[in-house]
Amino acid sequence: NRREFVHRITEGSLENLASLDYIAVFPIEHLKYFCMYMILMKNLKCLRVQLAPTSSNEILDNPSALGKSQPQDLWQELESCYNTLALYIWTHCDEGPMSIEEFVSLDYVIPSLRELIDRTAGQKLKDWESDPSGGRWTRKEESSKEISNGE
Repeated sequence: NRREFVHRITEGSLENLASLDYIAVFPIEHLKYFCMYMILMKNLKCLRVQLAPTSSNEILDNPSALGKSQPQDLWQELESCYNTLALYIWTHCDEGPMSIEEFVSLDYVIPSLRELIDRTAGQKLKDWESDPSGGRWTRKEESSKEISNGE
């Protein structure tokens, strides 16, 4: 089985990562796999993500790159990706083996995406400390203490 094979070859190598930049343009299906492997990243403290194309990326202007996808569908999928990722981080950091202390959205530099990111990641990580300039959330010390004390 492919999943078992990938798990076997990555076991031990992912647990030493302390910081990771995950850059994937509209990672609709790939994000699910990335989330599954984040559990193996037990020492990951900082996760920075970029899920939307930058202004220099012309994918939305290239019909062959889009295939059958419609641009509006891709933006809805981007919202779903941020929801999935933030929920996964929130669930597994507060109730599981992950130790992420900082989550950064590199897409926050795009003004038109700020509201979407705040509505998705920001809402899921509302108990984390939010950077006033936006796009960065830091897990509060109290929340790790509350979890370890069983409160």
